[in-house]
Amino acid sequence: MLATERILLLPPTKEDLPLMINWRNNETVKKYLLDPEYLTLENYQAWSQNTEPRLDLMLQLKAEQQLIGVASLSQIDHQHQKAEYQIIIGEPEYWGNGYAYEASTAVFEYAFAELNLNRIYLKLLLGQQRAVALFEKLGFQEEGILRQEVFKNGKFQDLILMARLGKSHQIEHKISFFVLSDLT
Repeated sequence: MLATERILLLPPTKEDLPLMINWRNNETVKKYLLDPEYLTLENYQAWSQNTEPRLDLMLQLKAEQQLIGVASLSQIDHQHQKAEYQIIIGEPEYWGNGYAYEASTAVFEYAFAELNLNRIYLKLLLGQQRAVALFEKLGFQEEGILRQEVFKNGKFQDLILMARLGKSHQIEHKISFFVLSDLT
């Protein structure tokens, strides 16, 4: 379990699966997701049993004890010390309150410190400016455009590839701190 000021990040239980599926099938949420397929409990369970190493964490508000989303590290590759990141705030009424930022910060601290990852990357549909701004605030940089990477809504769509480096990012902060302390 991870915790922030307002959020608990908990492993999902079997009881959480219908809620996760409802979030992914919600039309308001789905328009921002890469996968256009509708999920059922059966195909989700089959997929999750045959998938790559991953870490899923449910986002629960501490005060209300309300589940509002899920953060995931998938494609975890310990040899190359990297993973793909996705976060879904599945309840749209909680969008814009800083929960994605807060939860992501905790997940990244855990990924870099405990999982010994060096790189976390993600893919976004081109045009998701709010998501790009969020991830830039979290230290991600745009690495490029994956042209016509997904087929969604009857057409091929481009994706933005973004990544954040862990160890080099920490080193930059230490260097900045060192330089600033020399000036005083």
